[in-house]
Amino acid sequence: MAEPRITGIEVHTYTYTLNDLGTDYNGFNLVYVPGSTVLQTNHIIRILTDVGLVGEYAGGSAADYAILPSFAHYLIGKHALERERIYADVKRALRQVARIGLAPVDIALWDLAGKYYQTPIYRLLGGYKERLPCYASTYHGDTSGGLDSPEAYADFAVQCRDMGYPAFKIDGLQRQDPPNDVCPVAATGTFGIALSM
Repeated sequence: MAEPRITGIEVHTYTYTLNDLGTDYNGFNLVYVPGSTVLQTNHIIRILTDVGLVGEYAGGSAADYAILPSFAHYLIGKHALERERIYADVKRALRQVARIGLAPVDIALWDLAGKYYQTPIYRLLGGYKERLPCYASTYHGDTSGGLDSPEAYADFAVQCRDMGYPAFKIDGLQRQDPPNDVCPVAATGTFGIALSM
């Protein structure tokens, strides 16, 4: 197969609903709110090539995609496998806007390379592990129910351990003094939970 050149870029926007979540006091952190729903917006970028391969990525922020038109013209006609050249050029061009917009393009180009070489991206990056450790994570705790106390964090940590998670990441209680953020960690230890923190 010939080396692919970029012929076009598509951006698709979609919405989805998250159940039992709402926002905290400042309106942007997600917190557990029983019975509530939050409408979320996300994006998919597709980088098209002259050989029919398409690099894809789902994610990124609205700001990422707002910047994309400022450098999309540069991508057209470029060798899609020259990720480092593209990355360096676009990184320099976006230095005044904190390089917002580069990540979705870079990830989609890695996806395209994986398809071209018919190998997973982790192999292209030199990966060798077959298994990776994982951990459970929380949303920020709040006073709306759910993770609203150190004991609730401890109970959730036990549930996660029982599901097979070897580690647990805690996002602290909202609107608490820093010493109070230690309380969920202390509570998990107090209950004798054998998890990595």
